[in-house]
Amino acid sequence: MTREQAREYINSLLTQELTEAKKHANGYPTYICPLCENGKGSDADGIATKDNLHYKCFKCNMSGDYLEYLKKQHNETETEIFARYKISIDGEHKKTKTHIEALNQTLSSNNSTKITTPLPALNYYTSDTKLHQLPKYKTALILPTFTLYHAGVCGNETCTEYSHRIEVRDEESFAAVMKYDHVAASYKENKRTKSGFIASDCLMMDIDNDSDEPAKWITEEKIREFFKEVPAFICYSRNHLKEKDGKAPRPKFHVYFPIEPIQTAAEYEAIKEALLEVFPAFDAGAKDAARFFFGVENPKVIFYHGNKNLLKFLYESSPERLKYKRENAVINCLDAFMNGIKESVNTPATSSGFKLFDDALDGGFYEGLYILGAISSIGKTTFCLQIADQIAKRWQDVIIFSLEMSKYELISKSLSRLTIMADKGKKENGFYYARTNRQITSGAKWEHYNQREIELIRNAISTYGEEYAPNLYIHEGIKRIGIEDIKAIIKKHIELTGNRPFVVIDYLQIIKPDNERATDKMNTDTAVTTLKGLSREYKIPVLAISSFNRDNYLSAVNMSSFKESGAIEYSSDVLLGLQFKKMDSLQQTDGKRSENLKNIEKWKREIPRQVQLRILKNRNGATGADINYDYYPMFNWFSETAKESEEH
Repeated sequence: MTREQAREYINSLLTQELTEAKKHANGYPTYICPLCENGKGSDADGIATKDNLHYKCFKCNMSGDYLEYLKKQHNETETEIFARYKISIDGEHKKTKTHIEALNQTLSSNNSTKITTPLPALNYYTSDTKLHQLPKYKTALILPTFTLYHAGVCGNETCTEYSHRIEVRDEESFAAVMKYDHVAASYKENKRTKSGFIASDCLMMDIDNDSDEPAKWITEEKIREFFKEVPAFICYSRNHLKEKDGKAPRPKFHVYFPIEPIQTAAEYEAIKEALLEVFPAFDAGAKDAARFFFGVENPKVIFYHGNKNLLKFLYESSPERLKYKRENAVINCLDAFMNGIKESVNTPATSSGFKLFDDALDGGFYEGLYILGAISSIGKTTFCLQIADQIAKRWQDVIIFSLEMSKYELISKSLSRLTIMADKGKKENGFYYARTNRQITSGAKWEHYNQREIELIRNAISTYGEEYAPNLYIHEGIKRIGIEDIKAIIKKHIELTGNRPFVVIDYLQIIKPDNERATDKMNTDTAVTTLKGLSREYKIPVLAISSFNRDNYLSAVNMSSFKESGAIEYSSDVLLGLQFKKMDSLQQTDGKRSENLKNIEKWKREIPRQVQLRILKNRNGATGADINYDYYPMFNWFSETAKESEEH
């Protein structure tokens, strides 16, 4: 849940956890102050409220909502209070060693696949902790805490409301709950229903011993023997060692295992099913997420200490089954699917900075692999660099893997673009005041520039430094950066900055080969499929540039234009082709090759060049749209002009 939802939930517990005082104020009941106990006497007021949310104690002058009282009472932060109530906040995970890492360390010994689902850590209290002293356990035995909810009645099968929340820390607090009908989960409005399930940090199981063969009966000693170091509480049920339904007396009891907080009914029931697989003697009828147990008039309880988490025990007992179901069963991913939809509200598409292009992509770039192909000298690197700059300007991190050009070449191309965007004026001789990247990087030429030209360069550098550079990260290296290097760099960037970057690869065919002995096609296939997986793993857009087959240099862009790899066509989410606008007019007949070459050379000399971006494939949207650009190669600038929607 979110922090705001957690605050609301904590504040709603006041009427359940505090004792009502005898007086009323402003039509609302008052409660005994948890700090100074004001309200205990017959004339004491207790803490009073005007809005049933904010409370004031006139004895100790404490005021605020229930969360504020708890923070003061326990001298803890808001986050620590949430942990006390087993609440995990969406998107907030500690950087310390997690329970998953601990399980993975164990699983590595039997070569099982690692777990990737994040689970909150189980809270432990030991005999030397400040939060809770355990006088019964003088050694540092680990005692997990968990939460039960009782109805305040005993033996009422029709009761559905369980509003009394008790945190179990030891046998005494456990026995106190066993006197009443109870559940092991919190529910919406305290009503016990599967659809209203909120969370649970305890698995509650039942031993009925239905067999008529005493040799097959399960005793508490057998529970301890089987589960070994797993902590568990046991309470004998109301029919323990009693004749029932004509059957001889036999052991009957309930077993309670502390677990990590589970926040979906489906996952809670899945864990119970896994437990039943490794220990089928438990009552299969007790696996419902809304299960309740009757209270016992004079409860007899047992606590078995331990330091092994139940889920760790289950993974060790049946790793293949649990791993398979948790990773593949659709029921276990529906909640994550819905959470992804909710998260997408706050993570809109990444705008390319080109309006018509964004419209064609239904808003911009989403998580996935985008591949852009073109013949040489048409500006594919320049186009992708301009997109990267326009994204960085919106304060989103961008990583560029430049495998052909140095970072200084890319910077100078961006600066050149900024000069033409700032000043499109021409001198009397017909030359622009804007500067090319070569004119910017050649210091010897600066003394020949007039004041307007120098100011353009200086302003471009200032603008680039303030608006673009802070979110740009360029990694260069011809044949020195491999696909595993790219994965490692992106992972490190996310870990160190906390930001998911937009990634540009320039270009696919010169990524360091994964296997020196493999063919170019095999290595390109590996790079494409790995980049696809990387975009899904980190939920980021990846834009990779690809070269074209030489056979397609004289024809309009199409699927077969892409060089070396069928994986480009099949694995990409969006496939883009950049070409001269008039490429469709070329005649593909014998004897036209020379004429087509002349036309292409003529189009290259045009200022600006008329260039067209074609959407060849869009896994989640429309294809066939053409977006037209004016391309100024001297200044590395693409200007969007018009969009054509045709099927090709």
